[in-house]
Amino acid sequence: MGAAGQGPDLDRLLKLPDSVEYTAEKKAGATRSEWRQRFSEARKAVDDAKSALETAQAELARVAGSKSEWQMAPPGLPAQPSEDSSSSFQLRQTVKRQRSELDRARARLRELEVEANLAGVPDDWRQPSTDTRSSHRPGDDSATAPAATR
Repeated sequence: MGAAGQGPDLDRLLKLPDSVEYTAEKKAGATRSEWRQRFSEARKAVDDAKSALETAQAELARVAGSKSEWQMAPPGLPAQPSEDSSSSFQLRQTVKRQRSELDRARARLRELEVEANLAGVPDDWRQPSTDTRSSHRPGDDSATAPAATR
């Protein structure tokens, strides 16, 4: 392809030289930013589940405090189920669902911690990133500049 007078070969230009290698440190197949992302998502899921549970519990407490469980009916006639009792039941079910979601989110976070421990992931990879793109640290993941080998 590189005939005389036409310049360098295109294939040669598109290929990195053998002297260049990228060093993206990985643990268990994931880089620092990937581990941070995993832990961030797991912690966010726990926080979201806690918040949803607290909201449902507060609503249940508000509804439970505003009504009476006593129902009056003439003897021999069944008491009509009130709208309050069905809403209270629905709120109790919501609280139950939110508790189980919180348990699942905590279990996922625990499993991720175990996976990270087994993979030898450093503690600083598990914490939220405090650096910005402009203050890149050496040895960080995919944004690492190429290092020439000798």
